[in-house]
Order: sequence, then structure tokens, then C-alpha cells
Amino acid sequence: MSNRETRTAAVVAKHLKSLGMQVETDIRHTGVVGFLKGAKPGPTVMLRADMDALPVTEKVDVPFKSTIVTKYMGESIDENQPTE
Repeated sequence: MSNRETRTAAVVAKHLKSLGMQVETDIRHTGVVGFLKGAKPGPTVMLRADMDALPVTEKVDVPFKSTIVTKYMGESIDENQPTE
């Protein structure tokens, strides 16, 4: 959920660094910025992406479904348990 995606931010930062980008982290908690500089002068392009989510239970049986258990408003939310 928003401002709690520390592991995801770390994965994104590590990947951007592996691509040779200058990376800034901890922007407004979990924000990540990667700078890709070209060899020649020219226009600047920006790409923005979100990485937060809502606390939902995935009811599909696929190998890539979430297995995270978290708390939302003080209540445990287990994505593997069915909801009413």
C-alpha cells in the first residue's frame, strides 16, 4: 500500500542501478528516481509509474498471486484467506 512498498522500491532501485542509471531513493518515503543521460544534448523525457496497491485478496489460483499478509486499519489481511 502507499508509502509501505519499501521492498518494491529497493527492487526497482537495484534494477535501475544495474542498467547504469544514477538513482535517488527515499523521495517522499518510498519514491525512486532513475536518471538516464544520453551522450548528446536534446529534449528531456520523463516517465512516471505508480507501485502502490490496495489490500485485496486474490481469489485466483495462479503461481504469481500475492502471498503477502499485511495490516490495514489495524486488521490483518491475508491474501490467501477467502473474504466474506
